[in-house]
This record gives sequence, C-alpha cells and structure tokens, in this order.
Amino acid sequence: MGDFTAFRVYEYSSDRFDINGYLVGFPFPADFFVLHVQGAAMLKKGDVIAPKVFSSKDKDYIVNKQCQFSAVRLNTTYGFSADFVADVNIARKKVAQVTGAWRTNVTAGLFDKGNVFDEAAGMFTAPVDGWYYASANVRIDGVSTASYIEVSIKSSLDTTTKDHGLYAIQAPIKGGQRSPAQNTLNPAGVTYMTKGATLSIWTRIQASSGTPRIQSTTGFSVVLLFEDASS
Repeated sequence: MGDFTAFRVYEYSSDRFDINGYLVGFPFPADFFVLHVQGAAMLKKGDVIAPKVFSSKDKDYIVNKQCQFSAVRLNTTYGFSADFVADVNIARKKVAQVTGAWRTNVTAGLFDKGNVFDEAAGMFTAPVDGWYYASANVRIDGVSTASYIEVSIKSSLDTTTKDHGLYAIQAPIKGGQRSPAQNTLNPAGVTYMTKGATLSIWTRIQASSGTPRIQSTTGFSVVLLFEDASS
C-alpha cells in the first residue's frame, strides 16, 4: 500500500460529504486490513451516497468481497452531525477534550436539529431522557512516536474517559517498532442519557515527542433513537 489509505462515505453529486472516513498511514499492519466509518447525515430526496476508497500511491489494489455497506432512515427529533473546520494541535501525555473549530452547516450532510450541539465547546447536550446513538471518526496526525493513542466519547454522567464502551485505542504495529503517522479511531455505540447530560470527544496521546493534531477530516454525530416515556 502507499503512504496512506483512506475510506469514507461521500455525497455523490458534490464529492464532498462529511461522514469522514477511516485513514491509516505508513507503516501498515499488513497487506490487508479493514477500514470502517459510521455516522449520521442529513440527506435530501434524490441524494446519493457511496463508499469511496483511496490509496495515495498504489495504482492497483483489491477491495475484497467481504465488504458491507448500509444506510437507514431515522425519523429523529434531536441530533447533529459536525465536522472539524481546521487542524488543531493537542497536548501529549494528558487527557484532552477536543474543542473549537466544529461546524454543523455549510457542507453537505451536516445538521443540528434542535440546536443541541455547541460548536465552540464540541459538546452535545441531551434535550430529553432517552437512548442516543453516538459516533466519531477522529483522525490524529503526527503520532509516529506514540506508544498508544486513545479516543473516547465521554459522558458527563461518568467520571472516567473510557465510559460505557464508547472508546477506542491503538498501539504501535509492525512489532511495536513505530506507530503510523496518520490514524483514525472510530468509537461508536448506543448510550442512555438524562436531560441536560452531555457528550464530547476526549483524547490521550502517549508520546514523548512530536506535535499531535486533530485533523480537519474528523467527524462527530449524535442522534436520539428513542425518548424515555417513563421519565
């Protein structure tokens, strides 16, 4: 494979659709691996979405038949889909919240239904008690010296960074010799939230040198699945 390989779902007519994808940079774990993305998007009637695969240098590679692509329509009352506007440096060896530089408009597919996402704080606030689907595709560059990188979707209802399984971690590959310079981690899942509780993205980069940064192809989305009628 080339310097990096990327997979994303994009809006066919404009080639710009922000369920931003999974990317892995050199060195690769093997000559084969699985890339995946997930998220929410606002589509208009007639819009077409499709997977797209890109490798920076390879002219010939195989997309295996063990691939799957799905989409469902959700009639939700509250939710958002946001992407990062510009690269932002993040601290090493500490848990850090991903703030600033978010947007929920301008680009196709982005939305904020119910005004539930604070773009400056990078924070979703639950408007009602209920079950929510949350997902993130977080690209982190400049981490070739890291011993591991973590990304979690943290709830204000919990006191740890690894709450309710919405968590992803990656350690070095190639026998621990070196981490890829470019990585994307994709925590996602369903969580119960009470009214006023919040969700936001947090990272930890365990590296002794370098300048890690959240890259602008990062995406974050949360949608209400079911309101808790008993509350």
